[in-house]
Amino acid sequence: MSSKVNLKKASGSAKSSPNTLEEYQQAGRDTIYNLVANDITIICEGQSSERSFEAHKIVVCQRSEYLADLCKGPGHLKDPSKPLVSTREPILFEKVLEFLYKSDYTVPRNPIIKPVGTSEIQAFKKAQLAKVNADKTRTAQSTEPKLEETEDLESLEAFDQLDNELEEMEDAVQEDILHSDEFFLEKCHPCYFHARMYIEAGWWKVQDLKVKAKAHFTKAFMDNRDPKSFSKTIEAIYAINTNCAELKDEVIKSIVPNIPMFWRGAGGSESPPVLNVELLKLVPDFTFELVPKILDNVCPDKRILSQPAEKKRVETEKKKMDNSKRA
Repeated sequence: MSSKVNLKKASGSAKSSPNTLEEYQQAGRDTIYNLVANDITIICEGQSSERSFEAHKIVVCQRSEYLADLCKGPGHLKDPSKPLVSTREPILFEKVLEFLYKSDYTVPRNPIIKPVGTSEIQAFKKAQLAKVNADKTRTAQSTEPKLEETEDLESLEAFDQLDNELEEMEDAVQEDILHSDEFFLEKCHPCYFHARMYIEAGWWKVQDLKVKAKAHFTKAFMDNRDPKSFSKTIEAIYAINTNCAELKDEVIKSIVPNIPMFWRGAGGSESPPVLNVELLKLVPDFTFELVPKILDNVCPDKRILSQPAEKKRVETEKKKMDNSKRA
């Protein structure tokens, strides 16, 4: 089921009176947007949800080259009322629109973990308990004599089997939750969210959003002590078909001088290690960039794997050969 978001409401005037020039300008823009009718609809069909957004071409096409190109396409020119369809995640596109209107975006706060599958688990548990009780009743009504120890053992085995089945089912539900990227974006560390926004800026061709997302990412990266968010951040910026060279540089630059904190943690449960062997195996491009930089940092006078040092050595050897030929 799709939900519809009206940007006229989302970008309404602020509750408090504007105090600065920037706030006055934003209030004026919001007033104009509320007076002018929305003239474009964008539908985002994400992995687990679909949402419809209404906006103004004068705003989004001016700041997003991608949307401007879509609006100039033959299909849209032929029928301007036809919605534009994208497969991007709705939660991210909502923030892209927020930036297009307000020149900044906010990260989802106070996330609520959705009880996905709770009703199914409860129904399963009720059915299994009813089955166990029925088995006990049949055993009690049986004419064949049974030792008390045997009855207790069978009851324990039945309940153990029930617990195991429930545990497997809960694990499966949790796995579904983790694979839902939209759900994870609602509860992840801001650093991962900013990385995804940087990628979205590239997709929608909004250059100033890339600048803003990078600034937010740089500020949040050192505070990312959540292993899951950290791992997904590295996976995202090193993924194929994503141009995140700036974020990669920030990551390497931040990790190398602070490698003990990332590798062993800063002590205590609030700051666990987030860099591990599994992540290094999972993202080899990240490993190939990180390890030489760590070695350079540890052995500054013996930069064995340093490309500039190797280049200098080759140039020196070449000069020696040239000089020997002239002699």
